[in-house]
Amino acid sequence: MCYKVKVSMVALPLLGFLLFTGCSGGDGENSDDSGSDEWMSDHNDMDSTDDMRVNPGDMESDQATVPDDMEVEPDIDQSVDMNPMMVGPELEYPERVRFAPVDLGTRVTQLVALTNNGDAPLNIQEIVLSPAQGSPFSISIADPQDLDDESLDTEEIPSTIAAGEQLHVRVAFTPQTVQSVQARLFVRSDDPNAPNADIELLGNVDSACVRLVGVESAPAATTDFELDFGGSVVGQPLERVITIENCSESEDLTVSGVTLAEDSNGEFAITEWTAGTATAVIGPSEQEDIKVSYTPDSEATSTGRLSIATNDPTWSNANIKLTGSGRAGVGGCPIALATGVVQNSGNSPQQIVTTTPLSTVELDGFGSSDSDGSIQSYQWSIISSPTGSTTRLAPSNTSASPRLFLDLAGQYEVELSVYDDDGNESCVSSRVVILATYDQDIGVELVWSTPADSNQTDMIGADLDLHYKQQSSDWRDTAGDVFWQNRMADWDPAGPENNVSLDIDDTDGSGPEIISHDQPAQGTYNVGVYYYDDNGYGASYATVRVYRADTLIFEQNDKFFEKEDFFWYVGDVDGASLTFDNTTADLMMSGFPTN
Repeated sequence: MCYKVKVSMVALPLLGFLLFTGCSGGDGENSDDSGSDEWMSDHNDMDSTDDMRVNPGDMESDQATVPDDMEVEPDIDQSVDMNPMMVGPELEYPERVRFAPVDLGTRVTQLVALTNNGDAPLNIQEIVLSPAQGSPFSISIADPQDLDDESLDTEEIPSTIAAGEQLHVRVAFTPQTVQSVQARLFVRSDDPNAPNADIELLGNVDSACVRLVGVESAPAATTDFELDFGGSVVGQPLERVITIENCSESEDLTVSGVTLAEDSNGEFAITEWTAGTATAVIGPSEQEDIKVSYTPDSEATSTGRLSIATNDPTWSNANIKLTGSGRAGVGGCPIALATGVVQNSGNSPQQIVTTTPLSTVELDGFGSSDSDGSIQSYQWSIISSPTGSTTRLAPSNTSASPRLFLDLAGQYEVELSVYDDDGNESCVSSRVVILATYDQDIGVELVWSTPADSNQTDMIGADLDLHYKQQSSDWRDTAGDVFWQNRMADWDPAGPENNVSLDIDDTDGSGPEIISHDQPAQGTYNVGVYYYDDNGYGASYATVRVYRADTLIFEQNDKFFEKEDFFWYVGDVDGASLTFDNTTADLMMSGFPTN
């Protein structure tokens, strides 16, 4: 007896259904296969054929069972072999690779498996390490026949990964510093769901870890870092800021002591530290500042040591060598004195200025002096600024009182040298340290870099757009998405007016773009980046930072955009806890999303 079973593939609507036919003879073998031809020629007319619905995603095996009430011969095996069908290549990869702290110069490796779980070959366009230069990370391709033998590794990247096969990338980590470090591994392929896979590489971050900002790594084995105050006039204090960051995303950093030593003349001092002599606990991804001053008492070179004791397993004590030089205040070279004040603040000028991003600081060198003449010219330099900042001194760096626009959150350091009427340069330069932190609850920053654009500060360049929307709204919804076409919104009537705003927009180079949100209502807010127009410059790399007031709670560097018209769904802000989560986001897609 012949039978027909039509199987509707509900998970694969493009296929519609599959029809299985067969005829059973007395000996159990098929005696007639004409049913197959009948279906192939006229399958649309089989309305009376029984349906068996199969969802491949729910199948626990490769078999589908025919329901008992279907009209088939009782002695026929009522099961049909099925294989859930894949569609094209599918890349599986780890989102993050961590390396525990190791001794400086020690090389350790991990294998990163790139697996093609699809049913078609996965074409690899490129595998890129970013940054490529100056990174403690390096990559090579492991030999599939002997993964453990590094001598067989190659730099040649295979063009394809066959269905069901793996490619192993060997990532090596050779730390040159005890600080935590970060890089990214980009895998470009023809996987329709992950064409630009992004793998975060982290070193020295297995547990609570310290990152110090405002100091230099020391070449000597006897100390970890150095802080050089330069020269200062005898009796005149100089102050510097050291920021302690907890670079762990999960563990608290305990600072059990901040102490000065080896300072026989008492010329160095801790002028500000939140915990004083008590223990301080710095939460994951949070930070605290230490202010240290130097007041020379003679014309001599001075040294001291600042020790920071933490629960970072790499450091029982992080040692910072302090140096400075005393200079005479009369005769000889002129004396530079730089101060700064926030524009229109009404405050008195200081050498350490605290304000918010997008403020302007007015610098002043008029306090400089020359005991046997007069100051004739000024030379200002931006010594340090937040990564991605493109700010410049205005109207020029030779003005006696230039202005500095703070385009990003973070620390800026500006140095002044002066020249007298005899052409003598100041023996001692003077510095102003500026700390820019958000006073809103949430601050989101976007900066980008486009390698093909040789001048990213001119009026022509790549244009990326920052988006910040309510969870219930669609992207580009002018009521629920803040971006360049909708720069302000009032999403919480009980809170401040226009409590969400695009504070700065950039259309022609490298950013920044900043959106701030004050007193957010409970709920979820989505962050996205759209590559609006490449202006012929092609690929670009985007960096997004999210701040909770003065604390950086999320940073992702160098997200790869292959070209314009790509959208990156970065992650979500929780309005109640003021936290950021990208575990279910961090998606790159072609075209602008429809919802």
